[in-house]
Amino acid sequence: MWDAKRALETAFFYNSPAQVVTRNLRRFLGPSAKPRQDGLVWSASDPNMLEWGPLDDCVMGGSSKSTFAVEEGVGVFAGNIIVQNGGFAGARSRSIQPALDFSRYAGLRLRVKGDGYRYKFIIRDDYDWNGVAWAFSFDTKPGEWLNVEAPFTA
Repeated sequence: MWDAKRALETAFFYNSPAQVVTRNLRRFLGPSAKPRQDGLVWSASDPNMLEWGPLDDCVMGGSSKSTFAVEEGVGVFAGNIIVQNGGFAGARSRSIQPALDFSRYAGLRLRVKGDGYRYKFIIRDDYDWNGVAWAFSFDTKPGEWLNVEAPFTA
């Protein structure tokens, strides 16, 4: 069953008035931010600039439910997908403004512990909620840690 309260909480997490003001102020004040010298963008022990939240089909009337939390020093995404009226579950970071400048990098590396399913990593080069997005899919192995290389060329 669709949960209107959860849909509103999700929308507010990503688009609260404070988020909009902060994004616009940062955009006005300065150029792109730089990733850390070592290129790290996010880790559970050093969250740096990304603030994560769940994003699932409740925003369009579905009943899937997902969570993202830091547990024992690891970022954990979990979810249940209900394929009626939607059928997706994920985690998304709030917009980073000013945007990170990745021009000196060839891609991104993810360290993930899998469950045997295929996942899609999406990065945007645009502030529009559903603007241009670049996607990279990868398969996981149950219970195994993997280094996933996502080159920008792919």
